Amino acid sequence: MDKEFPRYLSFILIIAAWQTYRIVGAVFWSGLDLSGGGLFPNAWVIPLSQDTLTGLLAPVIVFMMAMRPSVLSYALSISFFVFGIVDFTNGLVVEALYPPFISPMGENVPGSFITGWLIGNMMLEVVALALLLTPTVRHYFIRAEGGSGLSVKDSPMAGKWLWILGFAALNGIFFKQFAAVLNALFGMFN
Repeated sequence: MDKEFPRYLSFILIIAAWQTYRIVGAVFWSGLDLSGGGLFPNAWVIPLSQDTLTGLLAPVIVFMMAMRPSVLSYALSISFFVFGIVDFTNGLVVEALYPPFISPMGENVPGSFITGWLIGNMMLEVVALALLLTPTVRHYFIRAEGGSGLSVKDSPMAGKWLWILGFAALNGIFFKQFAAVLNALFGMFN
Protein backbone atom coordinates (compact mmCIF):
# COMPACT_ATOMS: atom_id res chain seq x y z
CA MET A 1 0.00 0.00 0.00
CA ASP A 2 1.22 3.46 -0.91
CA LYS A 3 2.12 5.50 2.21
CA GLU A 4 2.00 8.76 0.29
CA PHE A 5 -1.25 10.38 1.33
CA PRO A 6 -2.99 13.16 -0.56
CA ARG A 7 -2.26 16.60 0.79
CA TYR A 8 -5.77 17.25 2.11
CA LEU A 9 -6.61 13.79 3.44
CA SER A 10 -5.68 14.70 7.03
CA PHE A 11 -7.98 17.73 6.96
CA ILE A 12 -10.82 15.61 5.56
CA LEU A 13 -10.27 13.03 8.32
CA ILE A 14 -10.25 15.74 11.01
CA ILE A 15 -13.56 17.18 9.78
CA ALA A 16 -15.14 13.73 9.50
CA ALA A 17 -13.89 12.74 12.97
CA TRP A 18 -15.16 16.02 14.44
CA GLN A 19 -18.69 15.09 13.29
CA THR A 20 -18.77 12.50 16.08
CA TYR A 21 -19.85 15.34 18.40
CA ARG A 22 -23.23 15.16 16.66
CA ILE A 23 -24.24 12.31 18.95
CA VAL A 24 -25.46 15.35 20.88
CA GLY A 25 -28.72 14.83 18.99
CA ALA A 26 -29.47 11.87 21.27
CA VAL A 27 -28.67 13.99 24.33
CA PHE A 28 -31.49 16.37 23.36
CA TRP A 29 -34.19 13.80 22.51
CA SER A 30 -35.53 14.17 26.04
CA GLY A 31 -35.97 17.89 25.36
CA LEU A 32 -38.49 17.25 22.57
CA ASP A 33 -42.08 18.22 23.25
CA LEU A 34 -43.23 14.67 22.42
CA SER A 35 -40.86 13.33 25.11
CA GLY A 36 -42.33 15.65 27.71
CA GLY A 37 -39.43 18.07 27.48
CA GLY A 38 -40.03 21.73 27.00
CA LEU A 39 -36.96 22.59 24.97
CA PHE A 40 -37.74 21.79 21.32
CA PRO A 41 -40.91 21.61 19.21
CA ASN A 42 -41.60 18.17 17.71
CA ALA A 43 -40.27 19.30 14.30
CA TRP A 44 -36.78 18.94 15.79
CA VAL A 45 -37.10 15.13 15.90
CA ILE A 46 -35.77 14.88 12.33
CA PRO A 47 -32.62 17.04 12.67
CA LEU A 48 -31.85 15.56 16.10
CA SER A 49 -32.21 12.04 14.69
CA GLN A 50 -30.06 12.92 11.68
CA ASP A 51 -27.43 14.38 14.02
CA THR A 52 -27.41 11.22 16.11
CA LEU A 53 -27.02 9.02 13.03
CA THR A 54 -24.22 11.25 11.70
CA GLY A 55 -22.41 11.14 15.04
CA LEU A 56 -22.66 7.36 15.24
CA LEU A 57 -21.50 6.86 11.64
CA ALA A 58 -18.55 9.27 11.83
CA PRO A 59 -16.14 6.81 13.53
CA VAL A 60 -17.00 4.12 10.97
CA ILE A 61 -16.43 6.47 8.03
CA VAL A 62 -13.17 7.80 9.49
CA PHE A 63 -11.94 4.25 10.13
CA MET A 64 -12.73 3.25 6.55
CA MET A 65 -11.08 6.34 5.04
CA ALA A 66 -7.98 6.08 7.22
CA MET A 67 -7.39 2.35 7.45
CA ARG A 68 -9.33 0.71 4.61
CA PRO A 69 -9.11 3.13 1.67
CA SER A 70 -11.02 1.83 -1.35
CA VAL A 71 -13.61 2.89 -3.87
CA LEU A 72 -16.31 1.81 -1.40
CA SER A 73 -14.88 3.89 1.47
CA TYR A 74 -14.57 6.84 -0.93
CA ALA A 75 -18.21 6.55 -2.04
CA LEU A 76 -19.42 6.16 1.56
CA SER A 77 -17.36 9.19 2.59
CA ILE A 78 -18.97 11.32 -0.11
CA SER A 79 -22.41 10.09 0.99
CA PHE A 80 -21.54 10.84 4.63
CA PHE A 81 -20.60 14.44 3.90
CA VAL A 82 -23.63 15.00 1.64
CA PHE A 83 -25.91 13.59 4.38
CA GLY A 84 -24.23 15.85 6.96
CA ILE A 85 -24.68 18.94 4.80
CA VAL A 86 -28.34 18.07 4.21
CA ASP A 87 -28.76 17.60 7.97
CA PHE A 88 -27.29 21.04 8.72
CA THR A 89 -29.52 22.58 6.04
CA ASN A 90 -32.53 20.83 7.57
CA GLY A 91 -31.47 22.06 11.02
CA LEU A 92 -31.28 25.65 9.80
CA VAL A 93 -34.73 25.42 8.20
CA VAL A 94 -36.28 23.82 11.29
CA GLU A 95 -34.60 26.40 13.53
CA ALA A 96 -36.04 29.23 11.40
CA LEU A 97 -39.56 27.78 11.27
CA TYR A 98 -39.75 26.15 14.72
CA PRO A 99 -37.22 27.82 17.03
CA PRO A 100 -36.49 26.15 20.37
CA PHE A 101 -38.88 27.09 23.17
CA ILE A 102 -35.85 28.05 25.24
CA SER A 103 -32.23 28.20 24.13
CA PRO A 104 -30.47 24.86 24.63
CA MET A 105 -27.32 26.92 25.28
CA GLY A 106 -28.88 28.91 28.14
CA GLU A 107 -30.64 32.24 28.54
CA ASN A 108 -27.45 34.32 28.27
CA VAL A 109 -26.26 32.89 24.94
CA PRO A 110 -27.60 34.84 21.95
CA GLY A 111 -30.01 32.93 19.74
CA SER A 112 -27.78 33.62 16.75
CA PHE A 113 -25.07 31.44 18.34
CA ILE A 114 -26.85 28.23 17.29
CA THR A 115 -27.33 29.54 13.75
CA GLY A 116 -23.65 30.48 13.58
CA TRP A 117 -22.66 27.05 14.92
CA LEU A 118 -24.78 25.27 12.31
CA ILE A 119 -23.51 27.41 9.42
CA GLY A 120 -19.87 27.15 10.54
CA ASN A 121 -19.96 23.38 10.86
CA MET A 122 -21.85 23.03 7.59
CA MET A 123 -19.17 25.08 5.82
CA LEU A 124 -16.48 22.77 7.24
CA GLU A 125 -18.31 19.82 5.72
CA VAL A 126 -18.72 21.62 2.38
CA VAL A 127 -14.97 22.28 2.26
CA ALA A 128 -14.18 18.68 3.27
CA LEU A 129 -16.52 17.37 0.56
CA ALA A 130 -14.95 19.66 -2.05
CA LEU A 131 -11.48 18.41 -1.09
CA LEU A 132 -12.68 14.81 -1.13
CA LEU A 133 -13.86 15.32 -4.71
CA THR A 134 -10.46 16.55 -5.95
CA PRO A 135 -8.73 14.27 -8.50
CA THR A 136 -5.74 13.66 -6.22
CA VAL A 137 -7.87 12.36 -3.35
CA ARG A 138 -10.13 10.37 -5.66
CA HIS A 139 -7.14 8.69 -7.32
CA TYR A 140 -5.68 7.81 -3.92
CA PHE A 141 -8.80 5.80 -3.05
CA ILE A 142 -8.93 4.21 -6.50
CA ARG A 143 -5.25 3.16 -6.32
CA ALA A 144 -5.83 1.70 -2.85
CA GLU A 145 -8.61 -0.58 -4.12
CA GLY A 146 -7.91 -4.21 -3.28
CA GLY A 147 -5.16 -3.38 -0.81
CA SER A 148 -4.85 -5.05 2.57
CA GLY A 149 -5.50 -1.89 4.54
CA LEU A 150 -3.27 0.04 6.91
CA SER A 151 -2.31 -0.29 10.54
CA VAL A 152 -3.12 2.61 12.86
CA LYS A 153 0.56 3.57 12.96
CA ASP A 154 0.77 3.64 9.15
CA SER A 155 -2.56 5.42 8.62
CA PRO A 156 -2.82 9.13 7.86
CA MET A 157 -1.80 11.29 10.81
CA ALA A 158 -0.34 8.10 12.35
CA GLY A 159 -3.67 7.43 14.04
CA LYS A 160 -4.07 10.86 15.69
CA TRP A 161 -7.55 10.92 14.19
CA LEU A 162 -8.48 8.55 17.06
CA TRP A 163 -7.90 11.41 19.53
CA ILE A 164 -10.20 13.67 17.54
CA LEU A 165 -12.89 10.99 17.52
CA GLY A 166 -12.61 10.69 21.31
CA PHE A 167 -12.61 14.44 21.93
CA ALA A 168 -15.60 14.96 19.64
CA ALA A 169 -17.54 12.13 21.31
CA LEU A 170 -16.90 13.64 24.75
CA ASN A 171 -17.98 17.02 23.42
CA GLY A 172 -21.29 15.52 22.29
CA ILE A 173 -21.90 13.50 25.44
CA PHE A 174 -21.09 16.39 27.80
CA PHE A 175 -22.65 19.10 25.63
CA LYS A 176 -25.04 20.23 28.36
CA GLN A 177 -22.09 20.93 30.66
CA PHE A 178 -20.31 22.78 27.84
CA ALA A 179 -23.47 24.82 27.26
CA ALA A 180 -23.67 25.68 30.98
CA VAL A 181 -20.10 27.00 30.91
CA LEU A 182 -20.80 28.97 27.74
CA ASN A 183 -23.97 30.39 29.30
CA ALA A 184 -22.01 31.49 32.38
CA LEU A 185 -19.37 33.16 30.20
CA PHE A 186 -21.98 35.08 28.22
CA GLY A 187 -23.67 35.96 31.53
CA MET A 188 -20.51 37.70 32.70
CA PHE A 189 -20.71 40.00 29.68
CA ASN A 190 -24.39 40.93 30.11
